[in-house]
Formats: sequence, structure tokens, C-alpha cells
Amino acid sequence: MASIYKEGLGYAARVRIKGKSAYKAGFKTKAAAQAWVREAETTLLGTHQQMKGFGPMGTTLAQAMRQHADDFLTTKKGAQPVVTRMNAYFSAVDMPTLKAVPTSATATESSKLTRYFDLIEQPSAGAALPRTFAKYRAERIEKRPHTAAIRARLAAMLIGRIAPHDINSLVTAMKKDGFTTSSINNELSVLSMVFKQAKAIWLWEPLTNPVDSIKRDTPDNRRDRVLGDYTGEEEALAAALSECKNPYVAPFVWLSIETAMRKSESLLTARWEDINWHRRILHLRDSKTGKRDVPLTLGAIALLECIPGREEGGAIFKTTADAVDSAWERACARAGIQNLRIHDLRHTAATRLCERLSGDIFALKQLTGHKTLQMLERYVKPRPERVLEKLDATEPPARGKARASRNDVPQQPQQVAAVEEQVIGTTRVRLLKVA
Repeated sequence: MASIYKEGLGYAARVRIKGKSAYKAGFKTKAAAQAWVREAETTLLGTHQQMKGFGPMGTTLAQAMRQHADDFLTTKKGAQPVVTRMNAYFSAVDMPTLKAVPTSATATESSKLTRYFDLIEQPSAGAALPRTFAKYRAERIEKRPHTAAIRARLAAMLIGRIAPHDINSLVTAMKKDGFTTSSINNELSVLSMVFKQAKAIWLWEPLTNPVDSIKRDTPDNRRDRVLGDYTGEEEALAAALSECKNPYVAPFVWLSIETAMRKSESLLTARWEDINWHRRILHLRDSKTGKRDVPLTLGAIALLECIPGREEGGAIFKTTADAVDSAWERACARAGIQNLRIHDLRHTAATRLCERLSGDIFALKQLTGHKTLQMLERYVKPRPERVLEKLDATEPPARGKARASRNDVPQQPQQVAAVEEQVIGTTRVRLLKVA
């Protein structure tokens, strides 16, 4: 039984159920008192769901992040960059940092995996560190002092006391320290994720998400770089790759261009036993967008036949992502190539395959594995010169003869005796008459 009545300037409420009672006063409105009555009745009946841990007023942001990592991140494919961002908050309050290590399960089991990473604790910032690493950490903090200070303050705050203005101070500090818009948005996403899961899964009440009040800038992070932007670039890269001691690096690069596969798909998922040589299909048991089939061009088949280890089975590329990254950087340096990332090979592949498929975007989407055409559009980078080549190839013969080339145009004005206009087809063309 519940009763709500006026008391002083506000309202009070009393609940009695099965010999138990609860009382509270000071409600400004009757509706607030009624809301408390419903919660009190649920508690007294013994059906109230208990929140996890000490709740928002007994847990700091860093502690909440640590619990979040244990509860949710091990089953996320994109856990590693999230852990890296959380580590900045852990180290700020001398908590052990984390390292997301891929599970030891084989790729053939990946379609059944519910856990992708194991979290390994690393020494805290206050613990003894190797001299080189300690120096690197100090230099990194020194370069971005404003962000480091705000992160340290937020990490030590009770998560229930963090307000939108605290998050806005972090955004301001990151901008001052030169972080890109994408980096700022990614950090906000990590923070927002912690607040949302704490409220929805851990039942932390009252807790609001202060990140929801922050307006995010739209990043301009489109990449237009593809292999072959500069004359002789591809030939120079081929020569540099031929000098690599790792026998898997060169085939990895050229297969990436032939198939448009992501680096993670080629290195972690692609396996010899998943190739159907008759159908020319590589089945990926797991990828960023789930399992999918990759059509293999004749060039891709030729490359696969040259890669060692086919008889042994297992992973096609028996090497690590770190080894490929290091070899790629050295090869680009030897070839004199700048500002070309491994992921740009996927842009290169999408662009070239689009031309080979004559613009069939649905066939291209099957090749690249993109979920939406909007994302696919970001990867196709046709060069203006290639567009002109295609346009010139469609020119009628008469129009092609009538249009003068640049070398035919006189350099000195006095050489031009007259200008004559003719209509060729539906186009008016100005012809120069040379004296």
C-alpha cells in the first residue's frame, strides 16, 4: 500500500508491503513521488534487478572502462584500437594497461568464434619500464599536454559525475593538441559506448550519456591515393618488392590488387583449403562484413600458384601483419614512393576492377565485399586522364580530324590569318587558319 501527501513545500510518500516499509520526503512534484513509489514497491517485493558493481557513484571512468573491456571487447573484431584508446586513461591513473591478443583458435574455427581476443595486462605507468619505452611514453605525453591533463582528470572522476562540459573540455584539448577530427570522433565513440553499456547492461541508474550532448565535426578523411598516380611508380615498387627477403610480401601486394581483399582477409582468413580451383572462388570464413566468396581473376590464380606452402595447407600467407607492414615501408622507401599505404592497394584494386567491369557496380561490390554502394563509391578513384581517354575513344572520326591538337595551335598570334567556324554534328568548332 502506498500513500502520497503534501508535506511542507513539497510531497512525501510512504510504502508498506508485507511488513516492510519505505518513506521519503522532499519531492518537488507529485509525479516525482509517484515514480519513487513504483521503484520502492518493486524493491520491497524483492523483484528489483540489482546493478552491477558499485554503480555510477562508486566507480571511476577508468574503472568502468576496465570492466567494460572484460565484459564486451573480447568478442569484438575491432577491439584493438578501442583498447589502445582506453590505455591512455588507464596509464593516466597508474592502472595496468591492456593488450588485445588474438585468440589461439585457428581460422577454420573462426566462423564459430564468439571470442576474438584475450586481454593481457601490461605494467602500469608507475611500474618500472624499459628505458626506451619509458622515454617514448614521456615524449608522447609532452607533445599533447592538454589532452593528457583532461584524460587524467576524467579517468579519476566518478562516472556518474561526468557532465557534457567535461567531455567538451576533452574535445577542446584534443583540437588544441592537433588531433584530427577522426581521432576526436573515435575517442568520443569509445566514451559513449562505455556510458551506454553501463546504463543498459549494468543497470547503472541514474546515469546519462554526456557524449550525446556533444556535436561532432564531420571528418574529411577521404583518400584519393592509388598506385600508379606517378609515372614509373608501379615498376619501381615491383623492383623494390623483388628484393624483399620475406617471400610472401610481393605476392600479398599483387594479390591485394587483383582481388581487392582487405589486409586482414588476406593475412588472417584466407586459407588454401578454402580455394575452389575449379570455380575460381576463395571462400572467406570470416571478414569485416562476415563470410563471403571472393572471385579469383586469372591473374590471382597465377599469383596463388606461385606462393609457397600450398601443399602444407593452412594460411595462404604464413607471415604476420607486422612483418608485412615493415617490409612495405622499406620497399616504398627503396622505390622512392611517398604517401602510399597498404590500404591504398584496395582503392587501387577497386578502381582498376571498375574499369575492367565497365562500371558494373554490383559485380564490383561482390568483388570488394562492401555492404553498401555508398562505401564502395569511396574506393573508386578514376583519374581525369583515364576519363578523357574513354571519351576520346568514343569520338566520331570526323570530329576527331576536325579538332586540332595542342601542337597544331600556332604559338604566335601574328601567324593566325583568320578564324573560321564550322558545325560538325551538333557541335560548333572553331578552326584556326594559319597564314
